[in-house]
Amino acid sequence: MGRLRYAATTDTALPAGKIEFKIASADWGAVDLGGTAESAISGARPADLSMGGGNLVFDVKAPGRYRFELDATDAAAARLRVTRVH
Repeated sequence: MGRLRYAATTDTALPAGKIEFKIASADWGAVDLGGTAESAISGARPADLSMGGGNLVFDVKAPGRYRFELDATDAAAARLRVTRVH
């Protein structure tokens, strides 16, 4: 996508259930994006991220492949959207 916008699609289907994760650089220092309890991910709206936040929670309602889109154009207000890919 470019210009501080990133996208990745899972190669395999995610199982139904809750998945916790963070977005981070290899050293966890340069980038360590997480969220709060209010940052639960749903397809309807993007989740707000913050540096050093807690794990993000994605409740996979339907098993399948998903696309993760990170918009970091505003470093103070990065956002993540997750959508199911058919």
